[in-house]
Amino acid sequence: MKHVLLTICLCFSLTGCGGGKGTETGSAASMNGADGGGADAGGGGMAGADDFGTQSGDASGGGVGGSKLKPTTSEAVLKLLVQQEGSGPVAGVVVKGVTADGKKFYTPETDAAGFTEVMVPRGAQLTLTYLSLFKDEIEKQASIPDEPHVTMKLTLTWIPMTPRPIDTPDPGVLIDQPAKEPSLILEGVEFDTGKATLRPVSYEHIDPVLEYLTYKPSAIIELSGHTDNVGKPKKNLKLSEDRANAVRDYLISKGIEGDRIIAVGYGQERPIASNDTEEGRQLNRRTEAKEIGK
Repeated sequence: MKHVLLTICLCFSLTGCGGGKGTETGSAASMNGADGGGADAGGGGMAGADDFGTQSGDASGGGVGGSKLKPTTSEAVLKLLVQQEGSGPVAGVVVKGVTADGKKFYTPETDAAGFTEVMVPRGAQLTLTYLSLFKDEIEKQASIPDEPHVTMKLTLTWIPMTPRPIDTPDPGVLIDQPAKEPSLILEGVEFDTGKATLRPVSYEHIDPVLEYLTYKPSAIIELSGHTDNVGKPKKNLKLSEDRANAVRDYLISKGIEGDRIIAVGYGQERPIASNDTEEGRQLNRRTEAKEIGK
């Protein structure tokens, strides 16, 4: 799983209807996983301003192809620049914003300059996160100024972290993890016993993968099916593949292109727990998702 340190350098300009450029201000703040939400960014400053430095800044500019959005009387332009410390801009990142009333906004993927932008309501209180296959606790609260013709620019620092090993109830179990990218176990995905029939209760647990694929069109994922060691290995291998394909079929039915989803079955070959207990066997019967390319 990738965690990030989110550093926000905020600049915004207020442009009147006559086209003149208003005052600009900037603030900087950092956030890590223990931040608990952090301070609000926007409105010409930040809550808890004593904790942050203040700097002037320019809200113009727009990545490789330039900015394509213009603020209006009711919507602001939120410009985002994603950079990895010491490595420069990061391409292919989607930033998700959620308002206090639950409305969601998604940026296009960042370009080669790490730039992206999105229209958001003026005066909105946004919770910003990086769109990910995994539930990410790292987020930032940003306040959009309640003024017409506002452009805000935030610089986000992307710091990938080494994913932690999978936890298992049996420390003596060797977990085969040949892939470098971490896998997401789709907890709550259920099938009829001994079959590949996906139960409707599973849909809500697959929908985060659907969201990721919908708003990150460059992503390609692998869905892998796994079983316990009860029964014949050959039959388990076929069952695991059929179950992975059942999840794939659901995603395709929601509009995701089939060539972006590879379904494979590993049968009982990759346990994450002991098959000697019912608890362990239940953990081994699972479906996983991981990004394999873009």
